[in-house]
Amino acid sequence: MFTTDPGQHAAGARVRGRVTAYGQNALPDNDSTLIEEVARKFAEFLNRCGIPHTEYDGAELHAYNGRMWGYHKFASLVYQNLDQPVTAFSSSGVPPPCYLEHRLNATRRLFQGRLKGIVPIMLDEPARPASTVLDAHWGLSQMCAHGYNFYNIQKPEPLFGINVNTLKQHGRTSAILEAARNWKRINGLIQPAQRRQILRTMALKTIRSSRRAIISSRASCMSLSRATAAGGGAWARSTRTTKR
Repeated sequence: MFTTDPGQHAAGARVRGRVTAYGQNALPDNDSTLIEEVARKFAEFLNRCGIPHTEYDGAELHAYNGRMWGYHKFASLVYQNLDQPVTAFSSSGVPPPCYLEHRLNATRRLFQGRLKGIVPIMLDEPARPASTVLDAHWGLSQMCAHGYNFYNIQKPEPLFGINVNTLKQHGRTSAILEAARNWKRINGLIQPAQRRQILRTMALKTIRSSRRAIISSRASCMSLSRATAAGGGAWARSTRTTKR
């Protein structure tokens, strides 16, 4: 982030620098009048062109000094200068808190299809082993339980995707992709009660609750892994008659 070449100056001299996030975007200070001007100009652009939706991709840029409220401040300044309804999301898929349109049920229904999840494919790294089919089934189950419609094949890390070489080198790519296809079929077949059942047995908040829940969740995940390997439709039909 701080890539300015050093220059000659006397000891104790006051210096100024420019924050350029990712080497691309010069950022105004979160406490300056410049951030207000930039936000107002952006809002005027949205008004002038009649743009009904915008994306705050890279919202973390405004947290360059460790203050995430910088992004919320910028978004709220933009919102205050709008003269029309506008929806917005950040790269995390969450709208800014100040955008009241997202509190309306009609807006929530409109963006229901936007929900997405990640099918993780990672090679072995010093910090962790390569992702497994079991990893994929756990993540896919959460997407299905929440009704996500888009399944992204990528690394479960921001700003880093995967390439063809990663897919070729990972020994379980075919099995993981097949699991994704099965879970997408399941997503179109299961009922709300079945989604809740997945969340009760496999949700992250349940896994954290106790060691007993961890063992139970792992067993459930392995059972689902074996079942979905036989096809999404078969699993969805079988669970409709399962009592817990």
